[in-house]
Amino acid sequence: LAAHQEVNAESSATRRNAAQVELAADLLKRPRIRRAEEYEIHFVDLQEVFDKYFKTRGENGQYAHHSTFIAWDRVHPNQIGATLIAAAFLSACGLKLSLTEE
Repeated sequence: LAAHQEVNAESSATRRNAAQVELAADLLKRPRIRRAEEYEIHFVDLQEVFDKYFKTRGENGQYAHHSTFIAWDRVHPNQIGATLIAAAFLSACGLKLSLTEE
């Protein structure tokens, strides 16, 4: 019973931490969105694009790959990272690009 309660407490703490991280990310993004609206330019949240990519690639929505899957040094995108960036930019401009095989 104690082990089960400990797991539940860790799970609850993980959810709280995830919510805090999401809130912090939202607070950091808001000024950028306002600035983009002010200058009437497109805002593309690349972190959101990358997070969505990793979640859709994993089983049960879990992250399946390390960040080096899209950028070997976690800074400079490889072909996969560049394709995700290009698709997000084109989508923001109103063009739709399918990244799935048909």
